[in-house]
Amino acid sequence: MNQTSLLNADDVRPNTTDVDSSSVAGVISTVIPAVFVRYTWTEFASVHAPLSIQVDRYLTPIIYIIGLTGNLLALIVWMEKRMRQNNSSAIYLVALSCSDFVFLVLHIVIELRYAWGIRTLSYPVVCELYFLVYLAPQYLSPILVLGFTVERYISICHPFRREKFCTTKRATKVVAALAFGSLLLSSVQGYFWTYNPAKKTCDMRPTVAEGGQASIKSIWNLVTELLIFIFVPLFVLFFNILVIKEIHHITKTTRALDPGHHHKGAASTIMLLTVSFYLIITVLPATVVYLLETTISEGNHNMTDDQIRNDPSWQSYIFYITSRKIVEEFALSHYACNIFLYLATGPQFRKAVVDNFKSVWNSRKSSLATYSEVQTRHTNITKV
Repeated sequence: MNQTSLLNADDVRPNTTDVDSSSVAGVISTVIPAVFVRYTWTEFASVHAPLSIQVDRYLTPIIYIIGLTGNLLALIVWMEKRMRQNNSSAIYLVALSCSDFVFLVLHIVIELRYAWGIRTLSYPVVCELYFLVYLAPQYLSPILVLGFTVERYISICHPFRREKFCTTKRATKVVAALAFGSLLLSSVQGYFWTYNPAKKTCDMRPTVAEGGQASIKSIWNLVTELLIFIFVPLFVLFFNILVIKEIHHITKTTRALDPGHHHKGAASTIMLLTVSFYLIITVLPATVVYLLETTISEGNHNMTDDQIRNDPSWQSYIFYITSRKIVEEFALSHYACNIFLYLATGPQFRKAVVDNFKSVWNSRKSSLATYSEVQTRHTNITKV
């Protein structure tokens, strides 16, 4: 689900197809510039894959609004002392809200470049520094979900080890280690990308892109994609299945012994399971689609627009990038929509949100009442 591949596509697009050897294509190549010479990537998508651009321009801003406000609200709520007290999972959820918020802010930069054609990264240092940090929160979010999933597994399936492994102090240390590891993985991208002063663009270093699918860049991206966006969600799924099986066993046994008993922490377990399953259904499809890119090739770069519209290779590629954009948009919702999952499945979270809104409302009413009283006194003094 690496979202850097479309960035600056017009600047680093490989020439995957040589000039057609036929006489017609030969004439065309001498008259008409190659497709990515006459078009930037944004212009090409606008002409030949307009749905992908429309999704970016009209749907992505909605996800930003939901995600930025939702993650900020979640961060405020999970950071409250009453939510964090004796609740190590809240530490992971604080970090998750913060990580998702930062990722969406950084993602805006790429969105401006890809959807609107604004050269946001074409500056020295900015280019390298951006890619050094951009993927860190993208990596961190799935790993944090795995973190609290493993913790919930220990809490449910190995309750006697809970006091040792499921503490806020340990959770804080684990989150710090995961954040550092994610930044370390992401920092390699800071070397892969560099500012090109000749073209005044942010480009992939030629040395890391040499060799096509066998290049350093391709191998590294493949390994990290498989690790973070395939194996991590699969591990999350594995531990979730174990937790669900254990909960079913505990519920069945408890009901036989005490029909009126309710498992302590059941609500928070359901909420965490919901968040982790949402990660799985959003991340896995996007990663599979990303990995399919190696099987899809562009058509002849020296074709006219009419020829591109009728060329099977180009049409397959255009269908792929449009489908990929829709799937990636669904994956992006993972970084924005956790707030709805918290509200739907977390009664404690809902209560905290309501209490916060009530507090703000009462404070506002009190301020208005005080202001009105001061105005009344001032009017009476003026009359005297």
